[in-house]
Amino acid sequence: MKRAAAVVSFLILAACAGLALAQAPARPRVSVVTTPDWLRPPTAADIEAVYPRRAWRDGLSGAAIVRCRVSAAGTPSDCAVLMEAPPGEGFGAAAVALANRTPLRPRTVDGRPRDGGVLTREVVFRRGGAFTYRFNFNPGDAAVLVTPLASRGRLVPGATMACPSPDQPKRTCRLHRFDWVARPRYLFQEDVIKRTEQRSGVSLMECNVGRDGGLEDCKVGGEATEGSRAILLGLAPGFKAPAMARDGAVMSGGRVLIEVDWKILAGGPEPRWIVD
Repeated sequence: MKRAAAVVSFLILAACAGLALAQAPARPRVSVVTTPDWLRPPTAADIEAVYPRRAWRDGLSGAAIVRCRVSAAGTPSDCAVLMEAPPGEGFGAAAVALANRTPLRPRTVDGRPRDGGVLTREVVFRRGGAFTYRFNFNPGDAAVLVTPLASRGRLVPGATMACPSPDQPKRTCRLHRFDWVARPRYLFQEDVIKRTEQRSGVSLMECNVGRDGGLEDCKVGGEATEGSRAILLGLAPGFKAPAMARDGAVMSGGRVLIEVDWKILAGGPEPRWIVD
């Protein structure tokens, strides 16, 4: 009798356990996502074709950080120069040209190519010895003044960008580089990164330039969490723009874009792409 009762109790417990398992929600499926990358290193012909002519002649080395969108077919577009050194020697344009002529691997989701990938890389051009310059990732390094063109012009990587508006969906804007008069002093890696959970993605802070060069009416778009958005907006009062951009464009009353690539700020672009 006791044995029968024990068997019945066991069956009841097993049935309850089975019911609980049947009612347990299925775990959400996690997709495997890969980011864009180079399919192969550049060839000697690729390098010679894009190396700035004067720098090549003078044996000058340099570097640049470029960011490109990558289609499902592995085609780059909207390539932009985030930083370059030495400035004015053409290494930014050379890095963009190199990205445009080198095969790329697209972003994939569960092994299938997808649009919407973003590739950010530091390209180091070496000639006549080692090039040891390292970019200092301070707040505002990747910033430009944006001014609408009177008519739609041809998109030139690093010089213009598409900037559609409700009444002008095909509007083009010119990019003007400038040097901050003042900006937050601390490094992102040592302070800001410790205060936000964001380690990837690209955020874009857009602000008006006031009469005194201060940033006003800032808003943060792109890939940003509540924490990183609050941090970027908190940094805005520490910036002060100059009266004019490097090309003489008036800054006051204009609109500036500050791009923040969290992967770069969190650990630097990986890997460095060094070409000889």
